[in-house]
Amino acid sequence: MKKVAMLDTHKLARKLRESGFDERHAEGLTDALRSLEIGRDHATRRDLELVRQEVRDLEFRIDARLQALRGELTLIKLLLLAVVAGIGAIAGKLYF
Repeated sequence: MKKVAMLDTHKLARKLRESGFDERHAEGLTDALRSLEIGRDHATRRDLELVRQEVRDLEFRIDARLQALRGELTLIKLLLLAVVAGIGAIAGKLYF
């Protein structure tokens, strides 16, 4: 994310006073600008698009892994069915 430069509120208030603002207006404007959280990290549209792309990539990888797991589960079911059928055949020969 892009880092925005920190606001030097003391310097800003001084410059405003030097430009003709009275003390009350200079301090008020400086406080208002500070309340906008200038100087904090903000996500740009590009940052958000990168995150969206990462999420789409993760979704694709998760979907691919789920498909692989479904295939493995189907194979396990078939093997278990074959084992049960084999046990049934052996039991049938022993008891019938």
